[in-house]
Amino acid sequence: MENLLFSNENIYGICLLAAILLAFVLGAVYAYRKHRKLAVTREWIRMSTRKEKEDYVNGLISDTGFVYDGRKDLFYSEKSPWQKRFGYSRIYDEAAAPLGMIIDCEPIYFDYDGRRWMLELWKGQYGMSLGGEIGLYQAMEESGSFYRGVEEEDYIGMHMDLYVSGRRLFERNEKHWWLTGFVVGKSAGPSQLKMEVSLTFLDRQMCQKFIEGLRHAGYTGREYQVRGETVRFLFHIPHTHQPMTRGPLKDKIRLKWFAFLCRMYRSYTKDYKTTADKMIYLQTKAPLLFACALQIGKTLKLFKKDGEHENFFKGSKSL
Repeated sequence: MENLLFSNENIYGICLLAAILLAFVLGAVYAYRKHRKLAVTREWIRMSTRKEKEDYVNGLISDTGFVYDGRKDLFYSEKSPWQKRFGYSRIYDEAAAPLGMIIDCEPIYFDYDGRRWMLELWKGQYGMSLGGEIGLYQAMEESGSFYRGVEEEDYIGMHMDLYVSGRRLFERNEKHWWLTGFVVGKSAGPSQLKMEVSLTFLDRQMCQKFIEGLRHAGYTGREYQVRGETVRFLFHIPHTHQPMTRGPLKDKIRLKWFAFLCRMYRSYTKDYKTTADKMIYLQTKAPLLFACALQIGKTLKLFKKDGEHENFFKGSKSL
């Protein structure tokens, strides 16, 4: 009888049953703890002020180079973010799509005050965010293919209205070198976005030089308006060549993936209205999805795609 009780088959069955019971208990404990954490998170969201939640989100993204504006409910770049020390190179545009940024690029080159300048526009899907950028750069003396973000004395007035499928997503207006805006949890192809741009230059000569660059890029006189030092135009279908890493099939696959993630984001956070509330709740509800949502704008991975470029900029004069 004792031999039958401790036969191999019975021992295997007892161990299997014990493993199932242990898994059930651990699962129940995990579910209970997760439920309690979610309950605490919901209560914190309900009781906290807008400023407290804004500060909390900014603490989460403190190393991204971007800040969250609770009033406008969007993310934007600081004036002295870490991205500035990497400047600009065409390789960044080429590396964007493989790293999950399906964006249209529009570089405009012009000469002014004895220097080579470039103003570039971007719009599209940045991971789980929709957004746009306007950046102003000067060529580095060491290399004509590398550009640095301009210093404060060369900041210009920048204004953008970004529309998706005809509806305004956000507006940004500031004297800047890199004006940006990003909204988390929305998805669309770059061709669905339109950016109304207004630029106020340092003087009329700079404005005229930019117009020459705009025309050289393919814009006609019907596509822009000039008043004094200010130029207004629409950035929709790019006039310049797009990165070789872009392609209809590649874009479609990547955009479908981010659309799926955005649907999950909206599903998990459907009970909340502001991005701060959604992000705080998502951190507890779905940590992996939360980590994806934190990849806002241009990430460090983009600029470190080629270590040689980082070394190049470290060797240049301080930005």
